[in-house]
Amino acid sequence: MPIIAVIGIVTGLGIPVLLDRMSVINATYPIIISPGPPIPLKVTVWFDLGVVAVIALLTIGLWLFIGRKYAEHITGIISPILGLIGICLVLLNVNRWGGMYWISEYVSLAGLYMGIISIRRNYRFQGSAIAGIVLNLSSLILLALFCIIVERCAWIFIVMVVLPAAFLVCIFLRPLWSFLYGHKRLSLISAVLVVVLIVVGILQPWDVYSNLSAVIERMQKAAKTLQSFSVSITRTDKVTLETFDDWIDIEYSAPDNYHIKQVLDDGKREFFLIGDKQYYTDSYIPHREVESLITGYSSSLFGISMKHWTDYMPDIRRSRDKNVDGTLCLHYLGTYDIEKQMRDFYENEVWQGIRPVNEEETEERIAEMVKESGTIRLEFWIGKDDFLPRRILHVNSKTDESGEKGVSQILYRFSGFQGEITVNPPLDSGGNLLPGWKTSLPEYPAIKEVIRAEIDNYDPSDRKIEYDITLSNGGTDILSDVDVFILSVYRRTEHDSTAVAGFSWDNRQWTDGPYILEPEESLKYSCTFRYDATVVEPDTIAGFIEDAYIEVTYFLPNEEQKAEIIRLPVPESVYTLSTELSPELIPREISIKGEYKIDEPGATYTGNGVMGTIDGTEYLFLEINTAGAETPASPGILVLDIEKRTKPRKVSFISTGGDNRYVRGLILYGTVLYVSIDENLWILDVSDTSSPQELSRLPEFDARQMILAGTYAFINERNNTITTLDLSDPVKPEKVGKIRLQSGSLQMKREGEYLYAETNTALYIIDASLPAELEIVHEMNFRAALDEDTTDITYPFYIMNVDVIDNYSYIALASESTLAISILDISEPVSPREIAFYRFKDRQFNGPMFVSGDKIYIFTTKRHGFERKKRLDILDISDPDNPVETGFYVMPDPWSFFQIFYSGSNQGYKLIDDYLYWFIGNDPNQPVIEIIWLQ
Repeated sequence: MPIIAVIGIVTGLGIPVLLDRMSVINATYPIIISPGPPIPLKVTVWFDLGVVAVIALLTIGLWLFIGRKYAEHITGIISPILGLIGICLVLLNVNRWGGMYWISEYVSLAGLYMGIISIRRNYRFQGSAIAGIVLNLSSLILLALFCIIVERCAWIFIVMVVLPAAFLVCIFLRPLWSFLYGHKRLSLISAVLVVVLIVVGILQPWDVYSNLSAVIERMQKAAKTLQSFSVSITRTDKVTLETFDDWIDIEYSAPDNYHIKQVLDDGKREFFLIGDKQYYTDSYIPHREVESLITGYSSSLFGISMKHWTDYMPDIRRSRDKNVDGTLCLHYLGTYDIEKQMRDFYENEVWQGIRPVNEEETEERIAEMVKESGTIRLEFWIGKDDFLPRRILHVNSKTDESGEKGVSQILYRFSGFQGEITVNPPLDSGGNLLPGWKTSLPEYPAIKEVIRAEIDNYDPSDRKIEYDITLSNGGTDILSDVDVFILSVYRRTEHDSTAVAGFSWDNRQWTDGPYILEPEESLKYSCTFRYDATVVEPDTIAGFIEDAYIEVTYFLPNEEQKAEIIRLPVPESVYTLSTELSPELIPREISIKGEYKIDEPGATYTGNGVMGTIDGTEYLFLEINTAGAETPASPGILVLDIEKRTKPRKVSFISTGGDNRYVRGLILYGTVLYVSIDENLWILDVSDTSSPQELSRLPEFDARQMILAGTYAFINERNNTITTLDLSDPVKPEKVGKIRLQSGSLQMKREGEYLYAETNTALYIIDASLPAELEIVHEMNFRAALDEDTTDITYPFYIMNVDVIDNYSYIALASESTLAISILDISEPVSPREIAFYRFKDRQFNGPMFVSGDKIYIFTTKRHGFERKKRLDILDISDPDNPVETGFYVMPDPWSFFQIFYSGSNQGYKLIDDYLYWFIGNDPNQPVIEIIWLQ
């Protein structure tokens, strides 16, 4: 029996060993991967067969020298030991590919053989024998899974493991079955143990290499300490059926020395970058282009590109480790999902506050991009010991419209990590330029800079570092073609994806460059860095500023082009200023208490409506517009019962009928509702709110806004005329007076016997005590107001909104760089007096202003920077002479209330008690009303 078993093992192992050594099983990459020196076939085959023979001889020897009984005892004890060794060897093979790959199979098969022959008789070591069988079977199953998952070849598993194991089991099937049948409980426990071992072996929670994100993190950490490296990139493009090759080599040595050689379609170029000094053979390459070239091509070394790629490779997997230029490397491969990347791109637009395109257009763009991109396959080879990349292969294949297939390939090769590369400038031993080389740095710098930095820490979550920069010609030569460029980057921080660091750049010249600079002549610029100091660490923003620079290029009189790089200083106070937010700078939590979905046919957006009480019930009469509806429909009036503020209830809807385009103004006089539709006045009886009835329609009424005053109404006609309407006969109102104002966007408010009419730049106070004889008693013009941010330019203020409560008028004003509120004492309307002028910090007007009780609510957005969210700012006016900001709400994105993409832009607001009704249009989808409680 032992002789037969030995023959089975040798046969089962000999075939795969031979095939493996003949390179039939394991495919290689002869161009990309260096396989190392070959080992003679006869040596490796005889070695593998020798190992099998030794195992068989040891087993036979036990039987011959110590007898069958004792041999069974010993083999029963050795079997589980070999099983544990086999499992350890399999796991070791998975984690660190080495010469023990086949030994794990030899050991496990030998252990399985010993365990099976040891249970043929009843003796005290049968438990040990069955444990050995379980452990060795587990080892073989793990090895089989490794062959299938990693090697991607099922027939290797069949030849290597199934045939030899099946041969052994078949030989001893009867005694093995008898033992298992007689020990059912032990058999069940063994089966569970096998499953547990397999699961643990597959998951391998201790395996750092199975987590590619952890590998990339180690790569990024290792790359930061490099003192040298070499990056070589070659590209072969056959996608356009025009085959061409280009390549670039980048060598680096610390601290900041680079040597770059590049071959493009239009020729070759070579240059050195030593610090800020460039050496070149042909023409000067702008510093920003050189840095972009270095950053772009070496980013893969630092894990930046790889991290982005792997985020969009859902099928990425680890393959068998490979030897690359003598370094054992982890091997990962997968397909890039361009569709997922495009979807994330559009989601990011939503995050930034950019209004997304509609769903249909988005799907079309994604489909087009997927078609143009074809299939992208990526492979990575990363050093197993040092976690530094050695190869990256990017293969793009696609088919054009004619059916022709093309492939482009980019291969990145990385080396020189051990400091063996030294980059020196092209100078001879005397420090002179070698023949054919030029340098960008002048012998004596011509540019003299004066840089002043100031930090605005009013809001640490939006801290600003402002630089005033003066660049002067400090030499004696005239500099021509002077061009100035500042390089910085917009980026999210590593600490928080919502924390943004960025900059704005202002050219204070009247014209754009290039310029001619006479000696002592200057150019002035300003630069502002903004960041969230509550999240971004001081070292991070300091590094951000240190990475920025000003590049000044110019020509000397001898027509030599020179360049100077100017760095910005980091203010010391970046490290010492407080990062604590004052209470008014902490956003209040928005509380949405209710929602009403408008489902009238064709509804796309609403007006702001008018409130009224009829028979003791409060109603909201709301304009429903249908412009842009997919299915043509007439606008109309929606009547809502708002007794329960958070739960509006539909009472009725009445359509204008016909081909009216819009409804844009209404007033309620008793139980008569006057509605402006196109250029008509639509009069409705709403005494029965469940069934409004049309009373009449009057032509030639172009009413943009209507205000009720007793038995009169004041109408804004064509944005330049206020007309008085006598409502004595509600069905047939009569025009009894008018007053014409300057053209502009006209809005009206009424307080007592006076109208307050705002145009773009002026506020008119109108005596309306005699409605038929309107008279302007005062005019306030805001065009000549001086902006606080300038000392030499006067910008006009524009009136954005006016509200009038009791003896005060509140006017929202905006200029090119300022948002302010002017508070007027109008206790004597003919001579109003400004008692306060409050300027907001870095805010701009973005919606209406409401005055309620002792608070002003005003919608704003950030004037500068990257945050696009709309805010509802709150101003405490309990003391009108000293308004104080007390907080703000951050408004949700309007499209977040819709299941499909938001595509509207019409929004309205109405303040009812402590509730803000937010009317959100959505063309061509149904609009909604979101009800927000202002706590």
